[in-house]
Amino acid sequence: MIKTIWPDGAKIAFIIRDDDIGFFTSPQMLEKVYGPLWQQGFKTTLAVIPKHKAIDDLNVPPSFRGRNTYHSLNLNRNLVHYLENRLREDYIAIAQHGFSHEKIDGVHEFGISDRGELARRLSEGIRILNNALNVEVKAFVPPWEKLSKSALGVIRKAGMWAFKPSYKHYPSKYLDDPNIQFERFKTKFLDSYRRGGCFILVHHYWDYFSDWEKKITRKALYHHLQEALAFVDTHPNVWKTTLTEVVEWLASNRNYDPAPDVSISIRG
Repeated sequence: MIKTIWPDGAKIAFIIRDDDIGFFTSPQMLEKVYGPLWQQGFKTTLAVIPKHKAIDDLNVPPSFRGRNTYHSLNLNRNLVHYLENRLREDYIAIAQHGFSHEKIDGVHEFGISDRGELARRLSEGIRILNNALNVEVKAFVPPWEKLSKSALGVIRKAGMWAFKPSYKHYPSKYLDDPNIQFERFKTKFLDSYRRGGCFILVHHYWDYFSDWEKKITRKALYHHLQEALAFVDTHPNVWKTTLTEVVEWLASNRNYDPAPDVSISIRG
């Protein structure tokens, strides 16, 4: 196995991935979460739902939750404008997060086996994101991390890459002793650091706002995020990057092994 060599001698690629960005997302919420982190040099991969279905889920605000209506990203002009600015500033990159973030006959949308329907959802999602943000989306994030074999084939055929998360920064993990969870994060990060890997921290911006309140109310959870990132910052040669930049780098360096820590599940 040939060890991955990241740009500029970096020992690890470190990515923050935020799922469930879409029509319902408030730019103010994103700014409150990420403004301080961007100033620290971190970037964010925003996994965007092209046409978010208002299912009965916490990723939908209470005023829409359970209506089962569909809402395209481009209809939230304030969000689109905000994302365009952050893209120009190189703070963010865009990944495609499914199509509508729903279940089809009880099955996660990219867990189904119908290749025709999968291809339709993927291509229509790409079209919506390209039209709204004028970006070439190179990374795919399946809702609920569920991908069927058929979906893998469709994504690969489209030339997109999918990545496994390394660590999930979810509220449920901090119900017990937060110190235990922080130690788990450090152990996983250090293992990836030693291997020269690609470490992906996954979370949801809306988790920091109790049921979509206008200010960060889960302050302890946000503190634990900052604590984890401060630990990352104590290590030299960390490439603070995005899924898009990792895909582009790997695509131009095919002679290197892209997955020493099995973070990457599909190659384009």
